[in-house]
Amino acid sequence: MNWEQSLVELDNLADGEYGCGVREALRVDEELAAKRLARLTGIMIKMPFARPVIVSQPTSETLAKREWHYDPSRVEALDANDPAWAVPRGIFESKADRGISLEGFVGGQLNESNWFLALLDSVQEILCKDTGFQEALNVQLDDWLQDGVKDAVKGLAHVIVPLVPWLKGHDAILAGLSLYIFYYGKKGFCKGTFDHPMVTTRGSL
Repeated sequence: MNWEQSLVELDNLADGEYGCGVREALRVDEELAAKRLARLTGIMIKMPFARPVIVSQPTSETLAKREWHYDPSRVEALDANDPAWAVPRGIFESKADRGISLEGFVGGQLNESNWFLALLDSVQEILCKDTGFQEALNVQLDDWLQDGVKDAVKGLAHVIVPLVPWLKGHDAILAGLSLYIFYYGKKGFCKGTFDHPMVTTRGSL
């Protein structure tokens, strides 16, 4: 995992959404920070299939400056083997009996945070059965800006990739997921349910 490059990608995205880098965007109360990190990670999944639209006034709970509108023309332009499909396909295939195509599934996941919730839901059971994941999650760090955080979160990410191989090569998504689980989900990630709005999910953690 290229941690530095992941942060560059998240910084660039956060700047477009909130007018500052990801660290600054998360220097808010814990609930809003969790929502912002979830949304940024969800955008990374949705980005290949959507286009950003600047809004006159922030409409999301996170006070973002943009919305991401699903764009069928971008889907049509992607080759079936394009790496952009890997994470949506992994999420899609983790759910049985959808009764729709992958393309239909991608088109139906309209909200950025819903993409993130779908990601959490698809990896939860796999990760929580693994003792290495539990050990990596139990590292105690209070502030994600302190020196030890990079190694701690990278350690968690390195445990996740062999268990969820379709995240390999998608380092910004992996970084966002690992940070979220490490800081906002570690107390209840293995017990939470992720089929509700983010505010409800945060409450259940």
